[in-house]
Amino acid sequence: MPNRGRKRKRSGKADPTLDLDTTNSALLPFIPNISKDERRKAHHIVARGCGDFITSTISDYSFKTTKPDDSSSPLQVQTSALLVMWSKRKGRSKNRNKKLHKNTLFVLKKRQREHLTAMQCLAKALNCHVGDIATAGIKDMQAITFQFCTARNRSTKDMEAANQKLTTNAIEIGSFVEVDWELTRGENDGNRFRITLRDLKRVEIDPASTAKPRSESFVPCDKAHLQGRVNAIERNGFVNFFGSQRVGVPGSFDEVGVRPFDIGRAMLKGDFDRAIDLLMIGRRVTHANGIHESEEIRNARRVWSESRRDVTKTLSAMPKGNIMSRERCVLQGLKRYRNSRDAFKTIPFSVRLFWINAYQSLVWNSMATRRLEEFGARVVLGDQVRRDDGTVTIVAPDDISRFTIESIVLPLPGYNVEYPQNLKQMYEEFLSNDTVEFKKDAPPEETAKGAYRKLVVRPTNVSVAFPGDTTFPSEVLLGFDLSTGSYATSLLRELMVSTVMR
Repeated sequence: MPNRGRKRKRSGKADPTLDLDTTNSALLPFIPNISKDERRKAHHIVARGCGDFITSTISDYSFKTTKPDDSSSPLQVQTSALLVMWSKRKGRSKNRNKKLHKNTLFVLKKRQREHLTAMQCLAKALNCHVGDIATAGIKDMQAITFQFCTARNRSTKDMEAANQKLTTNAIEIGSFVEVDWELTRGENDGNRFRITLRDLKRVEIDPASTAKPRSESFVPCDKAHLQGRVNAIERNGFVNFFGSQRVGVPGSFDEVGVRPFDIGRAMLKGDFDRAIDLLMIGRRVTHANGIHESEEIRNARRVWSESRRDVTKTLSAMPKGNIMSRERCVLQGLKRYRNSRDAFKTIPFSVRLFWINAYQSLVWNSMATRRLEEFGARVVLGDQVRRDDGTVTIVAPDDISRFTIESIVLPLPGYNVEYPQNLKQMYEEFLSNDTVEFKKDAPPEETAKGAYRKLVVRPTNVSVAFPGDTTFPSEVLLGFDLSTGSYATSLLRELMVSTVMR
């Protein structure tokens, strides 16, 4: 289990005359006259770095050293030292982490619940850490979603008992199977969607109108028109844009508030004071249909701003329960660590990674738009394509005829990707304008490796049903499969020949 941020007990001052077992302990001399506060920092560094160690301070420690010029006999230095030892609880820790049961694979159903909130509710019911529950990815909040998860060291009986505690949380679990492995991020083949579109209308443009833009009106949507649009997408695919769930809803800051990519950008710049402020400012619109946050949540955000980052006052103003779980987590971290970086790291890594991914997604969406505007829906020199063996390469003159638009990939920015020759300058300008740089040696919460993403994807196993079977249906039930990481909202955007926010 992860030990980051967990308190470690220290045994106080150690006896300097102890006969230490050098195979199980180490002495690290402090510089002479070091302050107590500086010593405390050293203890905290060790505790955060490895939870299997405990530390003590040896007050009177002496050792021999030589002058820099090595011109005289050794000097006797009197100082204090940091004693690092294996925890006496090491054996019990090993037993705790040892598989008492096989892991359990199960299906999680959630309704109108954010990923972190769902994981926290599930962890509480299972009496485990959030990190003990593994998923292949994050599902949308604004849907009824089903996904596979694994629970570490939990039996099927544990899962059945936990399910009884989840009845009031809009969360259910089932289909329990014991396995000897854990899910990892991205470890799925895709997603199946079933979506009902209601109150169907079609936009009709008045051909006689001279206004710019020309006047529009809504008319009933006939079955043939909608079926034709679905067939076109099934045949030609759609641009693989990241949806608003990842990037955030469109609009100005005054209209919608903070988007996920705003927080990700601050993280990539190493500005965690700013990242926390953005998290606390929050969104004014929580999703595309314009539902706003409750008065309780807005009040907590006002307290943070008006009290000039008073952690205690803001925590007291927060609504009870699992609401504002990320904000509560980071404020409790601030109270404990007194610095923004360590406080931010108390948020689960998958959530922190989501914000960085949101910024990468913003860049990708922008570059995909520029690519299609500049070169259209055809393969051109300088494009990057994915070959049948999975490798990514630059298109050469002799290769153009071998590839189609579905072969083209664009990179999500990162330290381990190459940018296409025909878009490299655009990528560099975008990142430069945001003063963002992806460095390989930066901490995980300040960088990203990068990846390649298909420019165009096609849905499979498409089905269309019209309840009532009328010529002008009021609703349609769509079913389709998408590859991992592709968004149903982007398919709907193409289906409606509009933005999702129209």
